[in-house]
Amino acid sequence: MASSALANALARRNIHYGWVVVAVTFLTMLVTAGAMGSPGVMIVPLEREFGWENSQISTALALRILLFGVFGPFAAAFMNQYGVRRVVVCALALIAAGFLASLGMTRVWQLVLLWGVVIGFGTGLTAIVLAATVATRWFTQRRGLVVGLLSASSATGQLVFLPLIAELTERFGWRMALVFVCGLLALAALAAAALMRDRPSDLDLPPYGETVVTPPPATSVGLASLLLVPLTALRDAARVPLFWVLFATFFICGASTNGLIQTHFITLCSDYGLTAVSAGGYLGGHLSFGRGVGVDHQAFLEKPSEWVDALDAGSLEEATPTLAEAAGARVLLYRRGTQIYAVSDVCPHAAGPLHEGTVDADLCVTCPWHGSRFRLSDGRAVRGPASAPATVYQARVEHGRVQVRAV
Repeated sequence: MASSALANALARRNIHYGWVVVAVTFLTMLVTAGAMGSPGVMIVPLEREFGWENSQISTALALRILLFGVFGPFAAAFMNQYGVRRVVVCALALIAAGFLASLGMTRVWQLVLLWGVVIGFGTGLTAIVLAATVATRWFTQRRGLVVGLLSASSATGQLVFLPLIAELTERFGWRMALVFVCGLLALAALAAAALMRDRPSDLDLPPYGETVVTPPPATSVGLASLLLVPLTALRDAARVPLFWVLFATFFICGASTNGLIQTHFITLCSDYGLTAVSAGGYLGGHLSFGRGVGVDHQAFLEKPSEWVDALDAGSLEEATPTLAEAAGARVLLYRRGTQIYAVSDVCPHAAGPLHEGTVDADLCVTCPWHGSRFRLSDGRAVRGPASAPATVYQARVEHGRVQVRAV
């Protein structure tokens, strides 16, 4: 297979094949994000050609967003049962099929079926769980960087493709723009089919950062049992009041960003004389840089790779989250006895200040903004909404000073 030959060629250059999987996943999420945003460019052309009401078109797009959220938690079950590569290829094929079939649509119900149901299901299978699955299976080191890169691909897709899709729609019509989107989806599907592998052990490789090949875990349960896991987790979470606080805040965020801005912003701009190309360019940049949609907020921060002073050891109190600055990096320090823990003070989800949160008996810090919990020993996100781990630092005391360096 092409993946085996490429893995051997990269190994001779001391390059891990996991970076190829990251590149293919980035391309998949990039193209999927562009496909998700493209219908917002085409609302006005559809109104003009078919005489449909904005509310009718919006119904299909709302259904797509709903199914994207509903099927997202179950994507991991399909990946565990059938493999990441099969799920990714099938998802891209579903999205492309929905767009291709819509080239001949003439009725609103066809729009709802294709752009709402088919594309909603396909995009749900390539939700953020794809990034988390790839990062967890292929990397034990650089995992935060990988999740950050893959999370940023969603915002980058909006930034790159919305102006181009808007230009194609204005010059050649919405059908030609959809053909372009389908071509991108086909390219991503071919790359996934040729280069994506489910686990490092498929190529007889250890995960990045390890030296031992890890065999895939034995699967003794069926798909039905795997699909029940998200429902069980939801049942348990629904008993916690904080879950409903998070639910409400994310509902408002999603309704405003995805439901209103992403879907109707370009249409609104056209009512005020701004072209679709200009509006698409602004919207892509706003989502990526202004709102930080899908971005790991600590992935690109400077981290000291050598030992640097962070704090006077005498000022680090027992069991008290303390903010320190190490070569420009904000670091959370926490002392328990003689052990000092150090992680990035910037929450990956929304850049919340972790030192203002609380540390529990399990040595997990809770972000004061959205309730994400991170284990101080390894930075792992043990509770969302954050999916990326917190950056971990090594810590030591030298000459009365606490010193840290990035792991």
